[in-house]
Amino acid sequence: MHAERNRPAHGGLGIVFLIHVLLIIGTRFYREGLAEALKHVAGIQVVGASAAVGALPRVQLLRPDVVLVDSTSADMLGMVRMLAVSAPTAKVVALTLPEQPPDVLACAEAGAAGYVSQQASLAELVLTIQAVSRGEMQCPPEITGSLLRRVAVLAADRRAFLSGSTLTARELEVLSLLDEGLSNKQIARRLCIELATVKNHVHHILEKLQVSHRGEATAYLRQYLRFGVSEPAAGRVTHPAVGRLRGPGSSTTRSAGRIPDAGVQ
Repeated sequence: MHAERNRPAHGGLGIVFLIHVLLIIGTRFYREGLAEALKHVAGIQVVGASAAVGALPRVQLLRPDVVLVDSTSADMLGMVRMLAVSAPTAKVVALTLPEQPPDVLACAEAGAAGYVSQQASLAELVLTIQAVSRGEMQCPPEITGSLLRRVAVLAADRRAFLSGSTLTARELEVLSLLDEGLSNKQIARRLCIELATVKNHVHHILEKLQVSHRGEATAYLRQYLRFGVSEPAAGRVTHPAVGRLRGPGSSTTRSAGRIPDAGVQ
């Protein structure tokens, strides 16, 4: 099937490449009915349809361009987050989402690229599939305004994090690249510095944040951006390096002479 992925829907000058779509919907007749309707839409190929249970392996196997997830499914946001990690190239669209700013924002922050409301038509769903496959998101002005305000808040939180941190500018730059998932070698190439210098920066970051692993360091950054400048959640306290804290069950105690994990290549 993978060899067929980029086969045009028709030839000639007006070549249209198929958008491969997979459905994750709990209700069987809804899932099968929507799959059947989309099969008759030019430019779209339904490569699979599944309930939430067992859906992730199918997504990884079939590699769809767009995944449609029913918002009424149990833990829909959890499914969207897992798809963002396990199938980062797939665009996720939430189906039958209440068109309220809090619901749309939560879905977008979980990793969804688009949504269709409870009142949307099949034609509007098709337009949304086409839009997200092009890297676009269609939403009404009031939702766009809410998304832009949320982005502004996150940007302000990031500036607050940077200004209140005891990390140096270079260390903050390295921490940001760690959060992107780059290895030490990749960071060295990106910043045009020696690998040993990167390792030293990572070592200092871990020491200042009082953590042992790179993942914990990037978690601090994400956690700060998540909670912003509001009151920290229960069980979190002020951290001397970044001003926000680790979750319940984490320990800031470090054994004497313990070497932080700075050497990931």
